[in-house]
Amino acid sequence: MCKNDIDVVVGMGIYSNFVVSLIRFLCNKKVVIVEANDPRHDNISKESKILRKLTYWRADGYVFQTREEQEYYSKNIQRKSIVIPNPVLEELPSREEPIIPEIVATGRMEKQKNYEMLIDAFNIVHKKHPNYKLKIYGKGSECEKIQAKISELDLNKYVEMPGFTLNVHKKIQHSDIYVLSSLFEGMPNALMEAMAMGFPVVSTDCGGGGPRELIQDNVNGRLTLNGSSYDLADKLCELIENPVKKEMLGKNAKAIRGTHCIENISLQWIAYLNRIIGC
Repeated sequence: MCKNDIDVVVGMGIYSNFVVSLIRFLCNKKVVIVEANDPRHDNISKESKILRKLTYWRADGYVFQTREEQEYYSKNIQRKSIVIPNPVLEELPSREEPIIPEIVATGRMEKQKNYEMLIDAFNIVHKKHPNYKLKIYGKGSECEKIQAKISELDLNKYVEMPGFTLNVHKKIQHSDIYVLSSLFEGMPNALMEAMAMGFPVVSTDCGGGGPRELIQDNVNGRLTLNGSSYDLADKLCELIENPVKKEMLGKNAKAIRGTHCIENISLQWIAYLNRIIGC
């Protein structure tokens, strides 16, 4: 790589970021580091966290997906950085009639997604609105634990876990509300896609700040207290009981197709990389 005519090397993910940091030192190439998750909750070793502190400062630039991620790092790193969100997928289907009384979530069955709290919240919703069901698409290490929670609350007839599916957007396009219950996120692509489809969305205001960057509360979605099943249930019931507001939020959410389209995000990247190169 040192011999190649490369203007700038971009790393994404902590271990690739270590590598590009070494490239900066060994080859004197311009280097940009990308932070794609909440660094406060990275599942990495103590040694890796120390190595991150020792190597990241060498980079020429830094791209963060949220302001909260950016603020984790030193003032020196912040001065050389920029916040650029993910782009939303093109050609997503739209949420469309007939809408069925179903709340949906998509994502890995891991602790980060806090699905046990979501089940507790849905248990409250179900008592007020027994015609509603919950579907959670995805797979992971927490499947059995989540299923046990569903059985414990006697919700087996009302909560489904269909597993992983490649055509999840088609599967959910007649559902009513999209929910994200995570404890922390970077820029959650699944939430972006749901908004682009025109879903009324309810999300925890979680660590990492991704949902907070996407949702203007009461305008294009609802934010809830992180980890609170009661607040999540309250916001879900609010939308179920206010169909006009629910549809307004979904309509406003769909504007993300324009603001976060690939063309707009690409232009932000090009402008920043040109700045790093010195063009």
